[in-house]
Amino acid sequence: NNEAMMEWMNPTVMRSDKRNKLGVFDAVLSGEIVELKGGMAQFAVGAQYRMQSNKSRAPDLNVPGIPAAILNWGVDGAPNETHYVSNNYECAFCSFTYETDRDIKSIFSEFSLPLIENVETQIALRYEDYGGQIGAELTSKIAMSWRPVETLLVRGSFSQSFRAPNV
Repeated sequence: NNEAMMEWMNPTVMRSDKRNKLGVFDAVLSGEIVELKGGMAQFAVGAQYRMQSNKSRAPDLNVPGIPAAILNWGVDGAPNETHYVSNNYECAFCSFTYETDRDIKSIFSEFSLPLIENVETQIALRYEDYGGQIGAELTSKIAMSWRPVETLLVRGSFSQSFRAPNV
């Protein structure tokens, strides 16, 4: 067989090339507020900026179909007839070519309030803006811990979270 035929029969196929980058900038200010019955009340406020970049390069096999698959060979060993071949069978390992960027801006605050001795309460809020069609979300958290004796701690909390869709 000639070299073109061998290359066609034994191609080197890149499975996929995916690259993800994440840059994060945080600014946090924390400190004490006032003395309460259970101890010093504390706070933390801050802002965060995340830059997310996702790239994927799929092999030609993942492009919808092969536009010029060899159908027939001439007497000289060169391809002389081609046609379109679908590659839907490949979708079990689908890989696509894309390049996306996302910037997420958020602000947050948290307060630790020891209202009475051996009881601490936490209250937190977080606002995140994903922009575009995703929009923004405000999430919250409230938690309480109680230490009736030195060797026992009872905790409970309720919180919300938001997971943005994949790019």
